Amino acid sequence: HYMSLHGGKKEVHFISVDKPNNMCDILRTTRDLIIPANHEMCIAVKTTKFQNNTELIIKPTIDLTTKLHVAGGKCLGRVHNGTLIYKLLNPNAHPVTIPAGTAVAKAEQFCADTVIKVTDTNDTHDTHTSTGCSDNIPSVNTCDTHIDYTCMSEQDKLQYQQIALDLGFDFNESHLSEEQKSKLLTFLGKHRAVFAKDMSELGSTHLMEHTINTGNSKPVRTPPYRQSPTVRAEVDRQVREMQEHGVCRNMV
Repeated sequence: HYMSLHGGKKEVHFISVDKPNNMCDILRTTRDLIIPANHEMCIAVKTTKFQNNTELIIKPTIDLTTKLHVAGGKCLGRVHNGTLIYKLLNPNAHPVTIPAGTAVAKAEQFCADTVIKVTDTNDTHDTHTSTGCSDNIPSVNTCDTHIDYTCMSEQDKLQYQQIALDLGFDFNESHLSEEQKSKLLTFLGKHRAVFAKDMSELGSTHLMEHTINTGNSKPVRTPPYRQSPTVRAEVDRQVREMQEHGVCRNMV
């Protein structure tokens, strides 16, 4: 998904990429790269299957994190002279070297008819019901993208900060200044509705359906793993909790 900002509101576009006939391509680096420690870098990646001006959905390969130990996001890109721009993040305390021709992302063509636009609507009651949050907390779609702290009273700031602290956010060991901690806690507390403190607050959406295409593969049946009584009791507890809150259901 991606976001665009309009009038201080978030407009989120969810993109379905489940079209089985979409052509895919592996995007590879065009030259040797050295990403400094704790830095991000915009790099050029090449495609061999898509023509110029084609809009693509780009997402990182599994090897990007498991083998290269860098991170990349899911985004939209447009082909220019056989290449696209992709951003990588090196969260390590040491530089990371990526040779030319390394597969860092995969892409498929973006189809406009698979986009569902989510904007502010009058169904805020449904949103609050699905998230388990009270009606005085703003929904995800109505979260301000910018907070004017100069216009906010100290009482409101403290109230939002306490909400964030109650969620378990703790920045005492961080490198942030006291002012930065205060602003971040205020921001998180103001957007309480996007966080789930426990299983009862997990929401769901009717806008998208996720499918796993198994092709012609035969069903796999394996016996359950042996578990100690302690582990078994904990597994049963978690399963019951998920069943109670509608996360899963018994298929027997």
